[in-house]
Amino acid sequence: MRFVAPCRALSFVLVLIVAGSGALAGAQSAELEDALQEFVRGVGTFVDEVRFDQSDIDFFVASWAEVDALFGDETDAGDSMTEVVAELRSIMGMIQDVSNRAEYRGWAARNGVDADNWLRKALRIMMLSQQHGMLLQSGAIDIDAQVAQIEAQRDAYGAEAADASIEALRAMGAVSRAFERIGTPTQAEKSLLEDNWPQLVTAMDAGSDDADEWADDWGEEGGDDDAADIDIDLPDGALPFNPDATSYSAFFYGASYLWKGSPAATVELLLASSGRHCYLEDESIMAMDEGDTTIYTVYCLTHPGEVEEGDDILALTVMAAPVGLVGDLFARPERGWSAISVDRWIEEY
Repeated sequence: MRFVAPCRALSFVLVLIVAGSGALAGAQSAELEDALQEFVRGVGTFVDEVRFDQSDIDFFVASWAEVDALFGDETDAGDSMTEVVAELRSIMGMIQDVSNRAEYRGWAARNGVDADNWLRKALRIMMLSQQHGMLLQSGAIDIDAQVAQIEAQRDAYGAEAADASIEALRAMGAVSRAFERIGTPTQAEKSLLEDNWPQLVTAMDAGSDDADEWADDWGEEGGDDDAADIDIDLPDGALPFNPDATSYSAFFYGASYLWKGSPAATVELLLASSGRHCYLEDESIMAMDEGDTTIYTVYCLTHPGEVEEGDDILALTVMAAPVGLVGDLFARPERGWSAISVDRWIEEY
């Protein structure tokens, strides 16, 4: 389930949720569903008395990585269905353990939030975000139709691959049915989830193993630890994304971002950014599934004028984000986004 990836801090919850499409392939979905129902009842009761507003969403997004780092890589979804189900059944004890930790309570005190109340709010945001994502996903995936299609092509798939795919789909269905019962957001909360959906997905995705591996690879490709540093101002609100988590990885490289705005407006902001001297190096047309797309290439140098040998170059490629790319990332295909790819190298002649 692409829209929420496992991470480290409070995210043992999300680790267990997304396990359904991975570690649970081949598991008995009825046992999973029973454990999920128990989990949903416990967490639903825990978060039922709190509500969140825009300031809570903003703090959640801003503080996710910091809270995440408090807890290290200690939570795993388990390698078997038995382990995952056992962890689901013990979830409330795990939540209480987080609440009692000196590291978490110290962080809450430093940030001026009530530790117990904020944990409830954070879990409510996570759970209702997961529910919102599943509602978006269910509109794009007909599980029964997918299962029927696999059954009809069983010989082509092979028995083992067909069974694994079907069980993963059924696990996804079990998770979706459970989260339909997690509770109902207020109308205000529903609007907040819709308005802040990309920011929430990006924040919770930032601590995932896939995102960490991609960030490490990007640094290695750049040649050293500083290669991925972007010492110019990106448009305010630009959201990082991992191209390898989409079906458009061939079109992007380096560090990649989405920004809600047109490519022309994106280029204008880049050209006006501080820190480097930026200019439009190239403008070309690329054929995409959705039609011809204009590609802008902006070079940012440490000095005015033309590129010289030995220059430290930041190259930013800007294009209209394909609707399918936005759908891959947010389970909500829509227009109006720009995609920015950033590369960096030392010019050699």
